Amino acid sequence: MEDVTRSQSDPSPVAPPEEREGDLVTGARESDPPTDSPAFSDPPVSPASLPEVKAWSPHLALKAMLACAAAFAIPGAGHAVLGRWIRAALLCTAILGMFAAGLFLFDGKLYTFTPEEPLSIFPVIANVGLGGIYALCAFLRAGFDARPEVPTYEYGNAFLLVAGLLNYLAVLDAFDIAIGRKK
Repeated sequence: MEDVTRSQSDPSPVAPPEEREGDLVTGARESDPPTDSPAFSDPPVSPASLPEVKAWSPHLALKAMLACAAAFAIPGAGHAVLGRWIRAALLCTAILGMFAAGLFLFDGKLYTFTPEEPLSIFPVIANVGLGGIYALCAFLRAGFDARPEVPTYEYGNAFLLVAGLLNYLAVLDAFDIAIGRKK
């Protein structure tokens, strides 16, 4: 095979690709092979190797939707609907405890979207994860005024954000339990 690269000391110019001859570069372009050839076909798949697809019954879909809606509205309620009382109590205590600590103990702030600051959408999404609690606070207009002069203000914000994100995870956990993916 011929080397198509030239060293810096070689003063001879390199011919354009259309004029070069040799194994590496040719002027003529080969046509693509047809896609219906055996090289491009998928190997045969046996039915035993395919994953089993479960059909969703209307009862299962309703159960999953009810569990997710309850878990989003009230932390832990989705697990209570599914009969997971201990997990429901733990999630409710953890999320409501973080919310109360963030808002009342550490004087945190619930966020609202302001178009002047487009990145404010991310803490809003985290706070909306509180679901019904966020809606209740928005209705009562409680927790939306900022008091950054309080030394624990940032801790309160962190508690409120994490409480909302934890509730999103609780909703996903309730969904997994409802459809039977998790026990």
